[in-house]
Amino acid sequence: MPNSSKARFRRRLWIAYWLLMFAATHVPAGQVPRVQRKHVDKAVHFGIYFGLSILAARYVAVTDAARFRTRVLGWAGVFVAYAVFDEWLQQYTSRSMDFWDWVADTGGVTTGAVCALALFRPNRGSRSEAS
Repeated sequence: MPNSSKARFRRRLWIAYWLLMFAATHVPAGQVPRVQRKHVDKAVHFGIYFGLSILAARYVAVTDAARFRTRVLGWAGVFVAYAVFDEWLQQYTSRSMDFWDWVADTGGVTTGAVCALALFRPNRGSRSEAS
């Protein structure tokens, strides 16, 4: 596969981002800086999930062009479900679950997927298996 190094880099970047995102969203409540602006927290939730969705789509674009749309939408579904799990787990770090945080997460995933589908051009030379 000619783009295997590109695919490996994008996969590593995506996974590293997801792991850092998980760590950041599970820092205990006392160690998280308080945000003074009313909706900044929701914008942060939107942004980190938007980034996760975009990175996944960039990886899929070089590994599975034939099923690009299906895989991007599939990963979007996984990320929406993960966001529920992510919010639920936060109760164990002295933080609280928040429905509106999940709504912001879902908005970020959805916007990222829609942008990826509209703007990214999958590599038509890629095979259906990632290396």
